[in-house]
Amino acid sequence: MTVAAADLAFALGLPPNRAIRYLQGKGLRVTGGYRELLDQGHHRDFTVANVSKADVVADIHTELLRTLRNGGTLQQFNDQLIPRLKARSCRAR
Repeated sequence: MTVAAADLAFALGLPPNRAIRYLQGKGLRVTGGYRELLDQGHHRDFTVANVSKADVVADIHTELLRTLRNGGTLQQFNDQLIPRLKARSCRAR
């Protein structure tokens, strides 16, 4: 098991409040791909593969935390995140 896989297994095994604190404690990092961040970096930083803008990574991180705090589902996460990203895209044009 890689360090990144062990990190994910650790996070998934946490009680919800501790998992949220763990995610809140990570910095944000823009990378081209998930594997570009060295294994130890995954312990410190939150990244989204192939997202090249820091504000988009921040939006995803913020929405993920909001959904987790509210006990939301993946569908609710998507329902909130997609319009937010579309609005950002329209503003960038």
